[in-house]
Amino acid sequence: MQIKMNIDKTAAIKAGLAGFGRMTVEIDLAQLAAEDRELLAEAPTTYDGTGLDVVGWGSVPSPDLAGLQALLGARRAEIARKKGEAEKREAQRLADCAEVAQQVRAGKYDEVLDGAQWRYCHLMPDGPHYYVPGGPWDWSVLGDLATVRVLIEEELARRQEAEAAARKREAAAGKEREEKEKAAREAVARANEQGILALLRERGTPSQVERFEHGVLPEDEIKAVVREALMGGLDGWPLYERIGDHVAHVKGCLGDCGIEYRAEDLASYGECQWAALRQARALAPDCLVSARLNRAWAACNRAEETRRVSILVQGELHGVKVSRSYAMPAEIATPTVTCPKCGGSGQIAAYESVTGSDPRD
Repeated sequence: MQIKMNIDKTAAIKAGLAGFGRMTVEIDLAQLAAEDRELLAEAPTTYDGTGLDVVGWGSVPSPDLAGLQALLGARRAEIARKKGEAEKREAQRLADCAEVAQQVRAGKYDEVLDGAQWRYCHLMPDGPHYYVPGGPWDWSVLGDLATVRVLIEEELARRQEAEAAARKREAAAGKEREEKEKAAREAVARANEQGILALLRERGTPSQVERFEHGVLPEDEIKAVVREALMGGLDGWPLYERIGDHVAHVKGCLGDCGIEYRAEDLASYGECQWAALRQARALAPDCLVSARLNRAWAACNRAEETRRVSILVQGELHGVKVSRSYAMPAEIATPTVTCPKCGGSGQIAAYESVTGSDPRD
C-alpha cells in the first residue's frame, strides 16, 4: 500500500538518502505487527484515495518499512503519554470534585452564595444533585463538581466585578463632590475677600485698603475692623479683669503654684445682670451674646474659689470670627462699677479660658 510520509531532513542527509520531505512509499502492510496495522488504520487517506497519509503524525527517519515502524512506535508512545495525562487530569478532577463536595456540604460557599443557596437534595442515578433556587442554573450534577466550582468562581468574579464597579462609581462621585465643594469654598473665599475689602473701604484707612489688596494686611487689623463693625455699639463698656489676679493663696505661698480655671454658662441672673445682657444683645444684634460664670483657684488653695461673671460676645463677618468678653455686674463686688442699665453697683466680671490664656479678643 502506498503510504505518504514526511522524511526527516537531518536523518535523510546523515543516511545519504536521495531526498527528504513528503514522499509516497510503497509498504507491504503484511510485514507490520497487528498493533501497528490497527494504529495505522486510524490514519487519514490521501487526497486521491489510493493510500494513507501519515504526514501529520511526524517525521520518519527513512522512507521504508523500518522508518514507518519507528513512526508508529513514536505515535503509540505519544498516545500513551496523552492518555496518561488525561487519566491524571481526570483523577485530579475527581479529587477536586470530592474536595468541592466536602466544601459545599461544610458550608464554605454559603456566604458567597447568599447563605444556604446550595442545598443538597437527594441521590440520583447519575450522582448527587444540588438545587440552586433562583440561579441561572436549576440543577447541577455533583458528579461533575468541577462545573460547580466554575459556577462558584463565576459568581465570585461577578460580585468582585460589581464591587469594583461600585468602588469606581463611588470614587468618581467622591471626586466630583470634592470638586464641587472646592469650587464652593473658593466662591465663598472670593465673596469674603470682596466683603472684607468693601468693609475696609468703609471703615478702614487707605493704607489698610492698599495693604489688603497686596495681601500684606495683618490679621489683627482685619479683626479690629470686623470687631468694630459687629461690636461698635459696645465701645465704652468695661472689659474683663484677669480673674487669676484675684485668687487667694495660702500663707507662705509665693504665688507661683499655678492657677486652675473653669468657665461655664451662667445658670441664673440677677436683675442687673439680666438688664446688662439684654442691653449688650441690643447693641450687638448680629452677634451671639451670652453670660459666662468664670471660676479660678490657686493650686495651693483649692477650697477658696474666685468667681466672676462676664458677657461673652462672638460674631463672624465675611469669614472672620471675632470675640470679646465684657464686664457685667455680679453678686460679689470686687471691684465695683455702675450697671449701664439700672445704675446699680456690682462686680466687674472677668472672662478666663480653661487654659488660663487671655481670650478677651
